[in-house]
Amino acid sequence: MPEIGEVKKGTEIGLKTDQKRIWMTCVNCKKPRWTVLSKSIAELCHYCNSVKQGKSRRKALAIPLPSDYIPQIGDIRSGPQLGYSGSGRKFIWLPCRLCDKPRWVQLNKNGEPLFWRCQNCASKAPEVRAKQHLSHLRECSTWWKGGIIHTLDGYTHIYLSIGDPFYPMAHRRGYVAEHRLVMAKHLGRCLKSSEVVHHKNGNRSDNRLKNLYLTTVREHQGITALGNRLAAAEKRITVLEAENTLLLDQLSAWRVVKEKKGL
Repeated sequence: MPEIGEVKKGTEIGLKTDQKRIWMTCVNCKKPRWTVLSKSIAELCHYCNSVKQGKSRRKALAIPLPSDYIPQIGDIRSGPQLGYSGSGRKFIWLPCRLCDKPRWVQLNKNGEPLFWRCQNCASKAPEVRAKQHLSHLRECSTWWKGGIIHTLDGYTHIYLSIGDPFYPMAHRRGYVAEHRLVMAKHLGRCLKSSEVVHHKNGNRSDNRLKNLYLTTVREHQGITALGNRLAAAEKRITVLEAENTLLLDQLSAWRVVKEKKGL
């Protein structure tokens, strides 16, 4: 164990440089360590120094605001200044795009607001949000695809506005399945939840009226079960035909070989 004040070269203590080091104790934690020998010797170890810098940074971020401070649109302040926990978060004073009420909004790493609606507007029903600012929820959204969505299961969904007579058929986001909408327009009324529109040819993207059939949930389950059985039977028939063809080929080859041996 080196003594306090002992000086050695860096290579003597396992370092790559020849810079001299001195064995000193940290003023804060009292732990001895090797530190660089210079005109100004570091009194704190690396850990205590990082803690001190962190506290000074948090203290700088927590500079209190004036008592008569009135935030303006676009003002950016740190969390501690606003009384929020956390030293690295920043907030911007922005109005809600639905009710125009200003509030503090947290910024992300790119300096962009995380939310464009206030908590009150975000908690409202989708119908109310659509009535207040429907244009922003549609064309201004990066996810807007012209009001047409193609799902992974093959269905097509169409967006309906609030004033559309078939809007009660839409789900929370305002979309309705295209095959149900086509049948509803043909009947001139909204479809009930107990009514199911079946695709005759099994193609879910073929929403022509002649390919659609209105039925009930129970009847549709029977149609689906029958269709599955027919599909399984057709698949089995295809396999049997292939096996039969293979057996006939083997039989023909066996007869040829037998005739050759008979000769």
